[in-house]
Amino acid sequence: MCKHIATLPEESEPIQALRKALAGEPLAYTLPAHPLNRPGKACGVVVGGNLSVLYGLQGTPFGLSKLSYQFPILLIEDIGERHYHIDRMIRNLKMSGVLAHLSGLVVGQFTDCEDDPLMQQSVYETIYEAVADYTYPVYFDAPFGHVEHNLPLWLHCHASINAGADSVLRLDGLKV
Repeated sequence: MCKHIATLPEESEPIQALRKALAGEPLAYTLPAHPLNRPGKACGVVVGGNLSVLYGLQGTPFGLSKLSYQFPILLIEDIGERHYHIDRMIRNLKMSGVLAHLSGLVVGQFTDCEDDPLMQQSVYETIYEAVADYTYPVYFDAPFGHVEHNLPLWLHCHASINAGADSVLRLDGLKV
C-alpha cells in the first residue's frame, strides 16, 4: 500500500526502499525476530497480499489454489477485519490445501484488526495455529500492509526468507 508515500520524509526507510525497488535493485530486509516465528529457510516465488482479497478469490481462476508455482512463499496482511473473520479466512486457505503447499509464510501487518478476547488468543496466534501442522518457516510482523512503515515487496518474483533470531527477507526482483 502506498498511502503514506506523500507524507513520509525523503530520508525515511520506506521511501529509500521504494527508490531502490523502482531502480531494479534487489530488495533485502533484515527484520527483528518475533516470538511466534518458526525458524527455517525457504526459497520460492512470492505470492499473496491482502488476506480478505485472497479469500474472496478462492474458487475462481485467480485463487491461490490455481497458481502454477510450486511451493511459493505466501505474504498476507489485512486491515479492519474482525478476529473471527481472519480465523475463517486462514482456515479456508488451510482446508483448500493452499497452506499445505507453501515453502514459507510471511505475515505482515493486521492493521485495526483487534484481538477478540472470546477467541482466547491473538490474531497472530490464530494464524500460527492454522499453520502448526506444517514445517516451513513462518515470519510474523513483517513491515508491509496498511501502515506508515511499509516496505516495498515484489510479487511473482523469486525470494528467500530466513526466519530466526535475525530474520532476513530477500527478494531478488527477477520476475517469473
